[in-house]
Amino acid sequence: MARSKHRATSSAPAARKPAGDAASAAHASDNRARIDFLKAVRHFNVGDLTGATRFLEEILKARPTDFDALHLLGVITARRGDADKGADLIRRALSVRPDDSTARNNLADLLLNQGRAADAVEVIKPALAASSPPTGLLFCYANAQRLLGAYSAAIDSYRATLMAAPTFVEAALNLTATLFHIGNFAEAERVVRETIERSPQVASLRLWHGSVLLEAGRAEDALHPLDQAASAGLVEARHKLGGAYFTLGRLDEAKRTLERAALDAPGNAAVRTELGIVLLALNADADAVRRLREAVARAPKNAEGHAHLAEALRRTGAVPEAIGHGEHATRLSPLLPVAWLNLGEALLDAARPQDARDALARALALDPNSAKAEQAYGTALEALGDHEAAQAAIERASAKS
Repeated sequence: MARSKHRATSSAPAARKPAGDAASAAHASDNRARIDFLKAVRHFNVGDLTGATRFLEEILKARPTDFDALHLLGVITARRGDADKGADLIRRALSVRPDDSTARNNLADLLLNQGRAADAVEVIKPALAASSPPTGLLFCYANAQRLLGAYSAAIDSYRATLMAAPTFVEAALNLTATLFHIGNFAEAERVVRETIERSPQVASLRLWHGSVLLEAGRAEDALHPLDQAASAGLVEARHKLGGAYFTLGRLDEAKRTLERAALDAPGNAAVRTELGIVLLALNADADAVRRLREAVARAPKNAEGHAHLAEALRRTGAVPEAIGHGEHATRLSPLLPVAWLNLGEALLDAARPQDARDALARALALDPNSAKAEQAYGTALEALGDHEAAQAAIERASAKS
């Protein structure tokens, strides 16, 4: 009887590959990953995020814990709009290499951009235990603390950053801004002056120098640095320069400067608001109406623009419209004294003294030192027949002038 044919199977163990073959395969895998990563970097550097992603994903299919691929893919993923997934990828990279300060810095920056300052602090803290923490992480930590309102901690970290890197201009600017915010103008000026000596070419330093001086009540001293920054093309510097001229009573120079700023920044509502205020001071009421209309058109929720437009309209006789803008300003910003003042004066012109009195009382409650509000309040009281109280208010106004 013929034997049936069948495929034989063997129970013998497979022969082992020589150790050298395993090492060779691992070396080849390393080489492929390295080549693919370099290709990904080249694509990334020319802005081809899709091409870079393709190579990085290929690496991770074979090597799921490849630090460089996880890190760069996380950065790219966040840049393409998926911040949460990008953060997760960078966290995975840090689980492979916890001491990498660049990945930690990138993760903290990503969290800060999401407004997650507390999470950024927790990411950075482990690296701060080192005797010499990386400068970038110190800076990032300072930024996070500043966003959290922990200004003292932010200032200390900015100073530590600058001790490690004295030419780190952005750290100096952020330190200046933080000191400015808490009202420490003397220290802010010292920091910005020292930084200008090290980096005289940075125009934004001149802007900050002038801004600090202006806020500190030194408008005359602010003119030179603001003019330098404006000459370098910074529109905000020209805006502040116009404000400095206005503070000094140099109204024609303020007008010319702000008109130039308005040309340089067609969409800037704040410049047009300030220009409108200057035009009111020059009694150019029709021009003020035009500029303030431009301001509120560009920023409909700009309470100050509506408040000053109410004044300009009142002066040109458009009282009902003035009242409308005044009321809108008080709704937008109930704590803005000029909104209540200008509404009150428009109500006086509309022969509504009781409503005017109420609005002007609000203005005085918010700004008790306003001679103009006190005078208008007296006028409202007089119209209501309260002659004694009106006389007292007018005397207070005279004392405040």
